[in-house]
Amino acid sequence: MILEIYIFSVLEQSILFFSLNLEILNIVMFIIYILNYPCNDSAYFWHIVSVSEKNFVEENKFVGKFMTSMLGVNIAYREDFDTSAFEKYHFVVDIDNKRFFLKKTIEDLDNEEEDFNKLKHLHLYIQNIFKGTEKRKFDSIFLKPFIQKIKKNLEILLKSKNSELIRNGKNKYVNFFKSSKDIMEKNRRIQELFYDFCLNILMVFYQENILNSTLEKIIQDKNEEFEKRVKIVSNLKEDIQMDKNEKEFCRLYRRSIKYKIYFENFIRNSDAIDMFKIPLIFSEEYINIKAKDPSNKLMNKLSLFTIIDSLYSNKNSATLCITLNNIFSEYIEKLAKYFSVFYDDEKKNKPRENIKKRSQRQLFVLNKKIINKYIYLLNNIYDTESLIELFPSIQIQETNTIETIDRNCIINTIQASLEEKNLIDSNDYLIYALVIIYAISFPLHSYLKMLSYLEKLISSLGTIKYFIRQNIYILIKSLYKFYLINKKQKIIQKLIIKMSKCFFICSIISLK
Repeated sequence: MILEIYIFSVLEQSILFFSLNLEILNIVMFIIYILNYPCNDSAYFWHIVSVSEKNFVEENKFVGKFMTSMLGVNIAYREDFDTSAFEKYHFVVDIDNKRFFLKKTIEDLDNEEEDFNKLKHLHLYIQNIFKGTEKRKFDSIFLKPFIQKIKKNLEILLKSKNSELIRNGKNKYVNFFKSSKDIMEKNRRIQELFYDFCLNILMVFYQENILNSTLEKIIQDKNEEFEKRVKIVSNLKEDIQMDKNEKEFCRLYRRSIKYKIYFENFIRNSDAIDMFKIPLIFSEEYINIKAKDPSNKLMNKLSLFTIIDSLYSNKNSATLCITLNNIFSEYIEKLAKYFSVFYDDEKKNKPRENIKKRSQRQLFVLNKKIINKYIYLLNNIYDTESLIELFPSIQIQETNTIETIDRNCIINTIQASLEEKNLIDSNDYLIYALVIIYAISFPLHSYLKMLSYLEKLISSLGTIKYFIRQNIYILIKSLYKFYLINKKQKIIQKLIIKMSKCFFICSIISLK
């Protein structure tokens, strides 16, 4: 059921979550959001919110939206509960009774009836894959194997010995924050399995983005070549056809905001906000490796999260001790007196009722006045040095690690991990070396030799498995720097333009 919910969250379909337990309700939605990494930058995930039955009205800005979203309702699900204020049709997650189903809120959907039926059939198709009843030979070129893979790996992981994952009864309190080495390792592995699924889906749609030589930019390829390229990266034969439900999955995915942000903004225009820049660059490099490794032999030997972690651990080799002891003592000695008025007022105002209300709360409640007072005191009593002493984490916050990390750092980190496991062919190292030699020495040769060497080098790059674009980038960068140094010389300027055109043509021919 969790996998079904997850897949339709990947497609950004409208989903209503119901539970009596507010803590479980919100954290389940947050988990679904987290498992969509690295494509979390989507308006679909911007508001992970729960409302009460009373506030479930169309006027509520979180309920009556014009776009698809996830929303929690803090009540037990009832069949007679009217959800039409949310959407004409949507998925319902009954957490307390562990149910997930598609619901239509009005009988006649008019022009949306066809979309509803397609979604219903897609849901049934995915359910049959999980049940193992979808056994037609040519029913999927990517979706079925990807679903079966994550299902199988999760089952193996959850059935492993010494597991501390404990099933809880209906509406029972769940300690989401219990931690141990075993739990942390399993959580990490679970997240990696979902991350791999996300990368696989991105890899499929990556195939429809091609370089248009006339427009000199990346565009979406809408012809039949898309299916052909997907079959290649999925290691399938030519005669296998895409099922109509799989085509519907593709249509819905292309309509999602994550598709637009990832492919139209990031891939085609290199546009991403800082918070997601590093995850997106990593994902694209992983996709390129996966596309060259249809059998997953190489990817199965790597821990993708470990590679990502190594980038940050290399940047922050020194250990910074973070403790709250300093601020605790500072609060008791200096700040506590400023807050006594808040607690005195609470004691005067019917203390027994306050105790009763606190005992009924599922989550803690923050007093905005106390928070504002606390911020004011920190800003006006302490200078920067004093604050760093009280809050050592400020040193980390003021260091913008993202600014010091670029695509080269990320590629070098991935390459170092592959080299450590001896996963790069020795012939590839020779071509990497030739690229560096050419980038340094090409100005020393005649024009004809430069073009001849460049053509052979580009042809050789077409034979290597990994980091092709990085080596092309090295060549382009060397040509560009040579041009900047000699741009005043008209002969050199014409030479570089001719070489760049030759390079561009050779690249498309060799690497398409």
